Amino acid sequence: MIKILFVGITGAMGQTFLSVLPQDMRIVSGVGKGILDVDFPIYESITEVTEDFDVIVDFSHVNLLDGVLDFALEHKKPLLIASTGITETLHDKIDAISQSIPIVQSGNYSYGVYALTQAVKLLSEILEDTDVEIIEKHHRFKKDAPSGTAEMLVNAVEQVRGDMDIHYGRSGQSDDRNLNDLGVHSIRGGTIVGEHSVIFADIDEVVEITHTAASKKIFAKGAFKAIYFIMRQDVGRFDLGDVVHG
Repeated sequence: MIKILFVGITGAMGQTFLSVLPQDMRIVSGVGKGILDVDFPIYESITEVTEDFDVIVDFSHVNLLDGVLDFALEHKKPLLIASTGITETLHDKIDAISQSIPIVQSGNYSYGVYALTQAVKLLSEILEDTDVEIIEKHHRFKKDAPSGTAEMLVNAVEQVRGDMDIHYGRSGQSDDRNLNDLGVHSIRGGTIVGEHSVIFADIDEVVEITHTAASKKIFAKGAFKAIYFIMRQDVGRFDLGDVVHG
């Protein structure tokens, strides 16, 4: 039985996680704001947790990540990070702490999104003379923009084409578009779980690929696989690609 400390348990992903939890996993404590009808304690701060656990799963706001990293290092426990909007300073801290504990970090734990990023790399190479635009759509409650997944897609393009000139939305007058420009556009509304499209536009043809999430369950199921993976590691920083191929 894998014992989980879940940070962000009272959020939408925490409740989704609970609804599809495998029989060989158990949440022993959670961190979050609000009340849930569950059989384990929920704390407002991770420093209050006293229960024994095997792994930390963090689906909380990025503002809590610094403290989660400190707690994971203090207890020498594996950590799964699903927060988005991670700063360069926090990325550096993840790199440093991963020399002592295993950490898997991804802005999206959907295997379909991983396949999308791989397809984007291939198309960025084959369609090297096309203009690239990324459009992401999420529900009205999502705080950060662009999404962590959109940033992953930008990174996928840049791994093939090198550094791009990123334009987050457009308005007003602008110069002619350059091949090295990459537009990223965010839409927020309703209850959209998540949709990401990457457009490769040439003069006489357009290729567009899209991933649509119909339920948050896909993120939980990917996280379960990442937990099994991280429990087998000693130290190091890993991403979803390592989980898929591990």
